[in-house]
Amino acid sequence: MVREIHASVQSLVRPNQLFADAVDVRQEIDLRIGASFTRFQTILLRDAFVLDVATDDRNLVLSYGPCQFPTLGFVVERYWEIQSHEPEEFWTLNFTHNSQEGTAIFNWMRGHLFDYTCAVIIYEMCVQDPLATVSKVRQQEKLKYPPHPLSTIELEKRASRYFRISSEHTMKVAEDLYQAGFVSYPRTETDCFSESADLHVGNPLALLTMCIMCFAKGGVINGLCDNQQEIFLLI
Repeated sequence: MVREIHASVQSLVRPNQLFADAVDVRQEIDLRIGASFTRFQTILLRDAFVLDVATDDRNLVLSYGPCQFPTLGFVVERYWEIQSHEPEEFWTLNFTHNSQEGTAIFNWMRGHLFDYTCAVIIYEMCVQDPLATVSKVRQQEKLKYPPHPLSTIELEKRASRYFRISSEHTMKVAEDLYQAGFVSYPRTETDCFSESADLHVGNPLALLTMCIMCFAKGGVINGLCDNQQEIFLLI
C-alpha cells in the first residue's frame, strides 16, 4: 500500500471528472435504493415475524442495503451448504522410510479412498511386498518469503480457520494484546510493515499465535518479550 501511494504521488494527473461523477451517482443510487426498500420491506414484513424483544413496539426497522443484502445471501447460502453436509469416512495410505539422513514421507497420489475393503486389500498388498522401487526423483527449490502483516479481515479468517474462534472473540483477543503492548492497533487494512517497525524480536507470527492460543484458552501471558518491544504484526 505504501509503495502504491508513493507511486501515485510521483505521477499525479488531472482528476477524471467522469470517475468523480460515477462516485456521486453510485452514492445517490445506494441512498435511494436503501431508503425506498427499507421502507417497503419494513411495512411489508413488520407483522411477519415474532419478535421476542423487550422493547418490541413494532417500530423496528428492517434495513436494506444494496451491497449488504447480496453478501448476506452468500453467507446464508454457504451456511446452508455446511449444515447440509454429511461427513463420510475415508482412508488413505502413507509411507515413511527412515535412514541416517532422515525420514522420508511418501503420500499416495490417489489421496482419499472411500471403500474400506479396497483400502485394506491395498494395504495388505503393501505389507506382503514391502519393497518399493524409486522410478523417478525430482528436486525442486522452494522459497519461503517472510509473512505479511495481518489485516483485520485476514486475522479474523486465520483465527477462525486454525483456532475455531469467532470474529468477535478474535477482535477481543487482539484488543487485549494491543492494550498489553504486544501488537499494534488491530483494526487496520494495512498488510505491510512500516520502515520504522522493529522486526528483530524473534518470530512475530509464532508469538502472536501463542498469544491468541493463550488468550483464547483463558491463560495468562507473563514476560512474552524480554525487552517488552511491540510486535508489529498489525500496523
